[in-house]
Amino acid sequence: SELFIFFSFLSAISKVLYHRVSQIFTRRVIHQKEAPLPGSFLNENSDMFPRRAFYSISEVSWQAFVVGILLGSFGGAMYQLVKSLSIVECFDHREITAASCQLNSSFVITWLCAIVFDLRSISMLTSGVFFVKREPVEILVDVHPDKGLMKVGPKTIALAEVLDIYLRSPFFLGFLSFCYILGGFPWALGSLTLPSFESHPSMQVYTQVMGLLTLLRELLGPGLFAKAFFTTQWILVTRPEDRDEFGRAFLRRGLLQQFIAGSCLTPIILASTIMSRKVGFVSSGETFGIFALCVVFGGVFGYLIGVLRGLPCDGFCLITGWPTRNCYNVVCNDRVKCPCLFTCTYCGEIHSRRMVLVVVLPFDDMFLFKRMLKGDLKDIP
Repeated sequence: SELFIFFSFLSAISKVLYHRVSQIFTRRVIHQKEAPLPGSFLNENSDMFPRRAFYSISEVSWQAFVVGILLGSFGGAMYQLVKSLSIVECFDHREITAASCQLNSSFVITWLCAIVFDLRSISMLTSGVFFVKREPVEILVDVHPDKGLMKVGPKTIALAEVLDIYLRSPFFLGFLSFCYILGGFPWALGSLTLPSFESHPSMQVYTQVMGLLTLLRELLGPGLFAKAFFTTQWILVTRPEDRDEFGRAFLRRGLLQQFIAGSCLTPIILASTIMSRKVGFVSSGETFGIFALCVVFGGVFGYLIGVLRGLPCDGFCLITGWPTRNCYNVVCNDRVKCPCLFTCTYCGEIHSRRMVLVVVLPFDDMFLFKRMLKGDLKDIP
């Protein structure tokens, strides 16, 4: 379990460094692309090219329910870990010694990292998906030809990049909400807590599974299970049009570079892990085999990430109310920050991705919202 936490720490540091380098190289381009909206966008309106503001459904009871589940599971895992380590009994001694406190520095650091990982995921979900303690999220749509923008909370989407919009059932929204809540569970603390249950022989397997989920969550974000849900839908599609779209994702330009990047980064992470731990004697043949496997699996992982960017598997969801209503799925193109933007060019199609915007609107606004995105401006009230 500690090894998985260490892997997660390296993954988080790698992502932070990559995003930092991307921001440095693309600051000028991104600033021009995401500049503040001009005053005309905020003030002008006309009957020919209307501008409308829609608001998502916001229910405090749903937000309290989500926060209660996430913080309750985190508190339960924390309590069980503290209880299993006998930390309270440790501080009951008048003189705290090594014999009375069975904690070492490496485990304390691992424990703190696990707490940070879990709380960070909870914070990202409550602020970026469920929008806890906020007013209803504003969705501003302007269809003027000189603007053509849709501003959803902190994100701005060009209407020219909107590809499709379709209605989904409450069952879809409920299962998607469950996937996001599942991503906020304390997987890191759970991987450290499960070894305290020594009654079941297979508990070690469960510990490794939770540690692996922690690592994948740091790589793919707290929406890990939601992305898996979207991906499974595309794997199981039966319509010929959807199957063709799924096949085109494997023919995107730049997948070879993605494979090479994954093959190079994975052995570096593994090497730093092996060098930082006492793993005993490892022969040269075993070392070569481990690195060969990491090159292959790392490359395949990078390749799959590039393929999934060609499918609408990455969601930007506004689930601010109980999932008992229909919702709209808006499929659009989104650009990924990459150092190649420093030259104002793209080094491949993998640096753009398909994104799904999931919004829940009042029933009276749903038809008007779809008409404006479809470009049907006749008799707009």
